[in-house]
Amino acid sequence: MVLGGITACGFAFTENALYLGRAFTDDQQQRLDSIGLGEPPSLRDFDGTVQTFVLRGLLSPFAHPLFTALTGLGLALALTTGRRLLARLAAPGGLVLATALHGTWNAAADLGTHGFLLVYAVLMVPCFAALVCFAAWARTRAGRHPVRGPSRGR
Repeated sequence: MVLGGITACGFAFTENALYLGRAFTDDQQQRLDSIGLGEPPSLRDFDGTVQTFVLRGLLSPFAHPLFTALTGLGLALALTTGRRLLARLAAPGGLVLATALHGTWNAAADLGTHGFLLVYAVLMVPCFAALVCFAAWARTRAGRHPVRGPSRGR
């Protein structure tokens, strides 16, 4: 989970920089167009940049780490379980869950502001909270049951 989350943070940082750059460029072009028409510039000239920052920087900085952590969780479960069926289904299951959650996240953007915020509140926040709780539980459990390395014959 940690490796998947950290990797996704790097991806999200890069993607957010690209989205913010694109929004800023679009806003600048609209501002230049409005000045060319004789309209005075205003704060509304950068609405797209502000909206992009609020969405990507404040509301969803942990979205991609959440998706990728689900994939990592599936891989970890596949590698550590003693159950054959679970070992075979865990990695693809984690990837399917991550893909479905990401697809839902992307589709929510087409629902308008209220629909997006509903998906955010009802699905994304609880999923993220559940993953954080699971990580905390797994960490405390690992502290009580330390992993022992292979025994070295003496």
